[in-house]
Amino acid sequence: MSNIREIPESARAFIVASREQRAAIAKRLASGKDDDDRREKRDETIALVNGIEAAAYARVKERGGSATALLSDISILRAYLYDRSAPVKMILEHLALVTPKDLL
Repeated sequence: MSNIREIPESARAFIVASREQRAAIAKRLASGKDDDDRREKRDETIALVNGIEAAAYARVKERGGSATALLSDISILRAYLYDRSAPVKMILEHLALVTPKDLL
């Protein structure tokens, strides 16, 4: 079972953030000066998505199926993140809208 302490601080911050703050995080992670910077931010985005997934999984295990739709979305969106031309901002904006603030 996933432990809530295993969730990275970046994912915790995203989950408890307001919609505006989540949009700002998405914008920051979607921007990059060059390929190396964009690759680094994509890795950070993947870690963020992994953290959200861990929190959703822990919630499903603890309280039942209230986060199963989020887990389904993450499984679909994760595949896109590994694409070189992934729409990172759109993926994060979608997660900003569907991730419940009470996930933790």
